[in-house]
Amino acid sequence: MKAKVKKFIRFVCSRNTFLLLSLLAQIALMIIMFFITDRYVTKILGSAITVFAFIVALFIHNSRSHPDTKLAYVIILVLFPLLGILIYIFTVLSMGNHKFKKHLKKVQKETTPLVQNVDAIANLDDNIKGISYYLYNSCNFPTYKNTTCKYYPDGQSKLEDMVEALKSAEKFIFLEYYIIQHGKFLSTIMDILEEKVKHGVEVRFMYDGTSSIAKIPHSFVKKTNKKGIKCKMFLPVRAIISTEYNNRDHRKLCIIDNKIAFTGGINLADEYIGLKEPFGKWKDVGIKIEGEAVTSFTQMFLKMWNFKQKQIEDFSVYTNSCHKTENNGVFIPFGDHPHDNEDVSKTVILQTLATAKKYVHFTTPYLILDDELTHALVNTAKRGVDVSIATPGRPDKKITYYVTISNYRKLIEGGVKIYQYTPGFIHAKMMICDDSCAMLGTVNLDYRSLYLNFEDSVFIYDNSEVLEIEHDFNKIINDSKLVDITEYKKINILKRFIGGLFKIIAPLL
Repeated sequence: MKAKVKKFIRFVCSRNTFLLLSLLAQIALMIIMFFITDRYVTKILGSAITVFAFIVALFIHNSRSHPDTKLAYVIILVLFPLLGILIYIFTVLSMGNHKFKKHLKKVQKETTPLVQNVDAIANLDDNIKGISYYLYNSCNFPTYKNTTCKYYPDGQSKLEDMVEALKSAEKFIFLEYYIIQHGKFLSTIMDILEEKVKHGVEVRFMYDGTSSIAKIPHSFVKKTNKKGIKCKMFLPVRAIISTEYNNRDHRKLCIIDNKIAFTGGINLADEYIGLKEPFGKWKDVGIKIEGEAVTSFTQMFLKMWNFKQKQIEDFSVYTNSCHKTENNGVFIPFGDHPHDNEDVSKTVILQTLATAKKYVHFTTPYLILDDELTHALVNTAKRGVDVSIATPGRPDKKITYYVTISNYRKLIEGGVKIYQYTPGFIHAKMMICDDSCAMLGTVNLDYRSLYLNFEDSVFIYDNSEVLEIEHDFNKIINDSKLVDITEYKKINILKRFIGGLFKIIAPLL
């Protein structure tokens, strides 16, 4: 009993509780002020608010925002004009949002000259060459040869190789993760990092400040820095409401000496390596890249690390010594973020769908699509291409799961095959096409990954591991249930209704 009381007292007095209460108090104050203001201001300035709402709607219409995002804002403006105006001012016109974009542009501007495309695209298939040109010309991500990769069908096999790679580090180790949580996985990695620092290896560790807030103590940064490991949070949560928190660092990167890089869906928490099963069997995947292509991942990390720093460091210190290995295909590591005015991941997916001849297979934990991507999937299926998507059979977030279900019908009726992974939750994020190319990384098929988060992926062409990835996809399908239109109609109608309702505002979540 004493232990429970102490635990409760620690919870009440914790920083997270203070943050939660502060944020809730601000939200409550905003709601109260809105209703008080709405009651009196609408009576006095009813016509003026209507005109102002119309002006805001014009701004939204002419903005670069996604059409679905525009629609969500306009719906709120029509139903609750004053609330819509306030939400738009707070989320789009806020000073924090402009400072956020300014920092990103500064880093991009100062680091663009450091990247040069390599002569690796001359003999590419025309369709792949188009993706290569797009990723370099619009986002500054080169195409590489002299690179190899290894696919991991689960977290445990990735952990084993990651441990060996970390132990081999001689110069530096960079880690960037969306979620970290105390357990065997994190403690195993931290023990190696502490040992490496003692031997003069530079170690940097960055994780998302919003998503790990309830999983790791705030003191983790301070304690880790004391051990000689440079540690920071990306956009740590403060006691003031800010729209910055909506743009999360969803990347999962481990980079060693500009020689080896690991990415995929696997975070530094025990469920990702199968030691915990909160939602049944957890299916995840990862990939190791070794060779020239690691340079793009190293630069990607350094750009995030230098975010909000007054002076950008010299990246060449870490990228000059480029590790070459045997040539096995073509690799294009790339990143995506919410303020580059490019839907990078989505464009690569659309290009792949448009040129597919036999099949395009996807795995995703969340399926929340816009009309453009939905039409592309359906049109590809109507061309006779096998378009199959594996989604979870058990949800980790119920509302998100319901929204995922609400996307099923249009896809199924258009000829897309939808599967639910019956053993549990599938967290893998990958796309495979025609036994020739694959995309694997952190990108889900949802609004958050495609438009709001910082993401990373690697596009692979003409490499033998593509067949291994496709082989694993077929294993997933064998453990999954096909959801045809009959099965879809059996799904609880209330779940479908809730999903459809939340789908309207999904672009704003």
